[in-house]
Parts: sequence; structure tokens; C-alpha cells
Amino acid sequence: MCSSSIFVAPNVEFSTPDIYMASEIKNGHSDRIICNISSLRVRDQISPNINISLSRGTTLLNSSYGQSSLEYSLVANLNRDDGAEIICVAQVQVGSEVLNKSATRTLKVVASPYNVSVSTNHMTYQANTNIVVTCEAEGKPFPEFLWDLPPKASVEFSNNNRTLTIQSAQSFHNGTYRCLAHNMYGNKSAQIDILYQGKSRSWIVALVVVSLLALVFIFGILWFHFRK
Repeated sequence: MCSSSIFVAPNVEFSTPDIYMASEIKNGHSDRIICNISSLRVRDQISPNINISLSRGTTLLNSSYGQSSLEYSLVANLNRDDGAEIICVAQVQVGSEVLNKSATRTLKVVASPYNVSVSTNHMTYQANTNIVVTCEAEGKPFPEFLWDLPPKASVEFSNNNRTLTIQSAQSFHNGTYRCLAHNMYGNKSAQIDILYQGKSRSWIVALVVVSLLALVFIFGILWFHFRK
């Protein structure tokens, strides 16, 4: 007795969806994400029901019915989107037959430097003060740092050029300290003014006050004496 098997072709065949998006999206910029079914074949000219959804992780971004392509305009956010998975799910139904296929891609978000600031332990100083100036910034890739300093200012750099130290500051260290944070996507700067005050002159003020009080005292004695 011979047996034979009968192969029944599926009612529908379609390709795994393709996700088209930029390899890198800049923080704060808008870019398109497209999900597309490039090939769809239906047996016996049966009309299929097509559903495509596009998600970022568990968050639905957009969906469509009856179309083989779907588009979404994403404004990239570094903290939210970098490393997030974009998932496209395509569902095609013909009669009682339902097929699902999906594709994923990972978002890469880059950023020019931002939140750039400069701080110091001494906004004003006297001679021989030790001063530390630090530049802070964010970005992806992480920024590199350059400085624009007052003329003749001698400093020591550390912490990958983020920090500069002035040992025994003198009057010529007075001025504006400007930090430039930069990476391949842009640059941004911040600055701080550090002012030289010199030595305290309070003893001169005290001497003047004492002298004035002495004069007032002497004048009072003379005035009392001549009134007699």
C-alpha cells in the first residue's frame, strides 16, 4: 500500500519587514523611520488584511491598516532613545490564516556638547592663592576640552584637560578663563572671570579712622580750653 502526502501552498507569503533609518540620529533632530514589506503574494487573488505597527520598546509609535509601508518622524532624545530597540511587526490575514513577522533595529543617538559650565574655588583671590578651575560638559561622544587663558597665565592641566590648577596665583592670572568643549558633532563654550584683589588694605583704613578720631579729640580739647 502506497501513501502520498499532499502539499498545500499557503494562502499568503510575504517578506520579513525592513526597517529603514539613519545609522545615527543627532539629539534634538528629526529623522524618519520607515517599515516596509517589500514582497507580498496572495493565492487565488484573495484580498489580504495588512496591519503594520512600529514601536520603540513597549511604546507604540505608529500603526497602519491596508498598507505595506509605514513611516514615523522621530525627534531624537539622547536619554530616552539611545540604545532603544525599534520594532516593526507586520501581520497579514487571509481568511482564517494569520501570519506575523517582525524586525528590530537599535537606535543610536549622538549629541554635540551641552550643559557646558565652568566653576572655580576662588572668584577673587590674593597673591599666592591656589586656584582650581573645572569645566563640566555632556555629549556623545564625550567632549574633549580646550582652554583660552589670560596672557602669561601659567597653569597645570589634569582630568583629561577638564581641570586646571594655578599654584600660588599672581596678579597676571587675573582675567577670563574660557573652556571650549567639542566633539565631531559640534562645540560649545563657557567662561568665568577670576579677579585679583591684591593684599588687604584694611590697616590703611584703620589708620585713617584713628587719625581722624585723634584730630577730633584734640580739636575738642582746644575748643573747651578757649571757651574758659
